[in-house]
Amino acid sequence: MTRSCPACGAGVPETAKFCNECGAPLAPGSPGPAPAASPEKIEKSTALALIGSAVVPGLGQVYEGNIVRGYLVFLGTLFGFFLFIIPGIIVWLYGMYDAYTTATQMNDGSIPGQPAPVLHMLVFIIVAFLVAILSLVLVALMVTSLFSQPTVTFAMNTTGISSTLDTIYGI
Repeated sequence: MTRSCPACGAGVPETAKFCNECGAPLAPGSPGPAPAASPEKIEKSTALALIGSAVVPGLGQVYEGNIVRGYLVFLGTLFGFFLFIIPGIIVWLYGMYDAYTTATQMNDGSIPGQPAPVLHMLVFIIVAFLVAILSLVLVALMVTSLFSQPTVTFAMNTTGISSTLDTIYGI
């Protein structure tokens, strides 16, 4: 009577302690390798991925398990808005397209699906919210500093003004 080696699959006698082909140790009475379990197919909602990326850029990628890509899409959108607004919109639209197509590919089985990391999604939303608030505050401070001019009060008599005009305009 023979059994198969768990390492290489070769047929070995029932009483063998090592495989004759690869030399792997065999447990006594082990029936051989267990059949490989098929990975469970994880379905992703394409609508949820698309809406998530539309509401918070990069959230659709985090929903699909691509956490780093989600942060990159978020930061790319943020920096794009600060540059000229149009690059931010382009990155945001790409993020929505990417989230939708990746969810579709996961559902088709062409790329492996990953479970939705709920904790990562929650942390991502909180970080994105805080970064967005901080960015808006910084932009508000920059805008107010650009349009606010320091108030300088000059106290001169009429003689000082006319002599200054003489110096400047040669009157």
